[in-house]
Amino acid sequence: MTSTSLDVESGTPGPIAPVPHDRFPCFDGLRAIAALAVVVYHVTTTFNIETLHYDTWQWTQRLGNFGVSTFFLISGFLLYRPYVAAHFADKTTPRVIPFWGRRAFRIYPGYWVALTVAVYGIAITKIQSFELFWSYFLLLQNYRARLTLNGLGVEWTLVIEISFYLALPGIAWVLRALTRPDADLRSKLRVQLGGLAFLYFLAIGVRVWRLWSLGSKPAPAGGGWFPIEQVGQWLVGYLDWFALGMLLAVGSAWIANGGRLPLLARALARYPAVSWLLSLTCFWVALQLNTPESIYASVTRVQDFGIAFLYGLVAFFLIFPAVFGDQSEGRIRRGLQTRVLTSLGLVSYGIYLWHIIWVQQLKVWVRNGTIGVNIWLWFAIVLGLTLVTATASYFWVERPAIRLSHRLWPGSSKPAPTPPPAGAPAEVTA
Repeated sequence: MTSTSLDVESGTPGPIAPVPHDRFPCFDGLRAIAALAVVVYHVTTTFNIETLHYDTWQWTQRLGNFGVSTFFLISGFLLYRPYVAAHFADKTTPRVIPFWGRRAFRIYPGYWVALTVAVYGIAITKIQSFELFWSYFLLLQNYRARLTLNGLGVEWTLVIEISFYLALPGIAWVLRALTRPDADLRSKLRVQLGGLAFLYFLAIGVRVWRLWSLGSKPAPAGGGWFPIEQVGQWLVGYLDWFALGMLLAVGSAWIANGGRLPLLARALARYPAVSWLLSLTCFWVALQLNTPESIYASVTRVQDFGIAFLYGLVAFFLIFPAVFGDQSEGRIRRGLQTRVLTSLGLVSYGIYLWHIIWVQQLKVWVRNGTIGVNIWLWFAIVLGLTLVTATASYFWVERPAIRLSHRLWPGSSKPAPTPPPAGAPAEVTA
């Protein structure tokens, strides 16, 4: 759910040199896989509920976790890499207001159109007050009591994305400020790794606290602000997933500046199938943690924790080959760059927004007898309508908004060069 383009530094040649393009070419394919996974999850879950076959398509019940974790790690990687690359190269970081502006133009216009159609067009959801109107349209639901899944129902993840965008410049500033002015590259790396470890274990601590201390306390009624019972749906509850994506960004910037990855990481870069096998293994283990209805029973706290932990690793190993290694080598990388997947990845944000609208409309058609109970027919209808509306959203709403943001803040995606010290050669801006 982030833009594809990313400026990268040129690197030294070798089997794990950074991608020598102006973008990472496999990421659209990864977005397509994540978006389609969420579609499959919602269609099969709806099928289970509507037909009362709760044990049907059981393995798909974790595809929602898979899709969200993949999107969060992609955001952590793509958005943090310019900051850490600037830190390692002693350049100034991306400017804050242009960064926030571009992210707002990327997220809000498409979301506003989808929410407007859902509320005022086909009326699959309602906004019952002016206060709720602004909470929904500004993506504030997670920070209000019992509103996390209100609206479209999937935008709780967008609330966390927006929160990450707001926090990222501050996180990058703190990590840079903790580094001595005369620090060498390895010292900078240690600060970065230490900072990311803190973010990761902060989220782990919050998750443990939520499960074992807050327990089953219900959130207060009335839409109150910042109910601590919902801390698991705040940014801090998912910082471990973002931190893993940021770790990939640190590794990418590290080798772009002449560093070397550990031996195991170099092996995974050379053999993408091994990395994906690790991802699949973590996915399989997560499938064994079938959470019963009462998620606050003593055993299911461990299951809940394990699922969140494992899906960070699922996404990490899935994305790893798209960051490191020759991006033109291997069936996995070539497959991620096929026309079908890259095209779907281009409109993946629209897929994410619109599929849930058509799933909700599908429920109406099933209940009034317009459509029969056939899972394959359901997939065909939802996918067909989703692809049409997602494509229209991209070309008529999202792309014009992206272009407008580039006109408002031209060149702001690249960090401004830092004047070299006296006697030093001038820098070349990537």
